[in-house]
Amino acid sequence: MGKDGDPVDDSGKGFITAIGSKDETEPVLRDLASDGPLGEMAKQFWSTRIPPTVPVRNPKPDSPKTEPHWLVSSHHLPSDGHPSIVVQDSQGHELGRLPDYSGGAEALGRVLRREPKQAPSTELEIIVAIISAAVLFWPRPH
Repeated sequence: MGKDGDPVDDSGKGFITAIGSKDETEPVLRDLASDGPLGEMAKQFWSTRIPPTVPVRNPKPDSPKTEPHWLVSSHHLPSDGHPSIVVQDSQGHELGRLPDYSGGAEALGRVLRREPKQAPSTELEIIVAIISAAVLFWPRPH
């Protein structure tokens, strides 16, 4: 809620996802919630922690006892870091990732400061980009 009691539009917030155990992801979430520069940048994002795997319900004797968390598998998120950290815009497009948190808040801050890549969003923009490139580089008679 805003200061005047009206709902705040936070639909433009991106996502910071730390994938790992509670002990592995705790430093990441603590730094994101801090009052420092990283905490200020993190206000533009939703922050969450997810485990890389979850227990399998009623596993068969020969089958694995765990499986990838559904968010990890459905969004093709990395789970090999300890922790893996993924930064996405509000549409779910990846802005950056860290394979681990060895660089600490400074490394995550560099990822958060990156400007998102602007990709064409509609078929019309793609067609205009192709035609513009063709016109620009088309051989001209001398």
